[in-house]
Amino acid sequence: MSFDVTALSAIKQEYDSTLMTPFILDNHFLNPKNNFCRIQPDIKGTMSVNILNSSITVALGHCGFTPSGTDTLSQVDITVVEKSVSKEFCIPELNTYWASNFISTGSYENSLGGSVEGQFFEENAAQISKAVENQAVSDMLTYINTNSGSSNVLIASAMTIGNASVVVDSFLDEMITSAPELTELEDVYMFMSISNFHALKRSYANLNNYHIEPVNGVVNTLQINGSNVTAVGLAGITTNEMVLTSGANIIFGCDLMGEETQMDIWYSKDDRIVKMYSAFKQGLSIVFPQFCVYGQVPSA
Repeated sequence: MSFDVTALSAIKQEYDSTLMTPFILDNHFLNPKNNFCRIQPDIKGTMSVNILNSSITVALGHCGFTPSGTDTLSQVDITVVEKSVSKEFCIPELNTYWASNFISTGSYENSLGGSVEGQFFEENAAQISKAVENQAVSDMLTYINTNSGSSNVLIASAMTIGNASVVVDSFLDEMITSAPELTELEDVYMFMSISNFHALKRSYANLNNYHIEPVNGVVNTLQINGSNVTAVGLAGITTNEMVLTSGANIIFGCDLMGEETQMDIWYSKDDRIVKMYSAFKQGLSIVFPQFCVYGQVPSA
């Protein structure tokens, strides 16, 4: 005699109480340790960045006094925009699913049990933080592309493994021609998409340059051969745009650093729903657009 199991469903063993979440690239652009940009907190609306631009004229020594040169004072505004993320969780909805294992005991069901609740909100905090960085990168590209001072626009060849190093060299040539001041700085970066960065990395390998190490241990970075420029791959760049400038030339504005990861979480007895709310401010400005090289690289 055998068992009649036709009324049973196949068993599924749960891995454990851990929820697996998608991999999120670490924040690069807004990480203060990387110096890819300057971060200016304490901005409620608009803040003016004060600029002094001096010029001199060197002349032969002579009697008398002939003044020359100018000292120009100006300002660049950085405006932050308030943004928010709102979510709600109806925990009783999980009762009829495998996820009911996560619900705390009792019928009030006003929270998730164990460490699962922390995992939910850690994942959301990471997603919000990444969205803030991606928006900052997008704001940088938009500012440089639309600002009238960004005259150093380069239309380069498509980035492929075979010619990526040549495309990058064309950006360096444009920097030397249009913004030679950048050649004397240490914090000069060429921002590009992750795919273009890896095309560059493999292009160097094709040239028998296999000893490519991340700069200061930061992933998706490499020192461009024969220059003071660091190539940086950013997940926030999904197009074929590339920007070369100094990190000190980019100012990211916020109200409170890391504010986007500070969330209000509460249980609404009226709705029997757990609610989550995150509010933050962000904005970005370029101090000297003339010290940028912007490129639109065609698709390979």
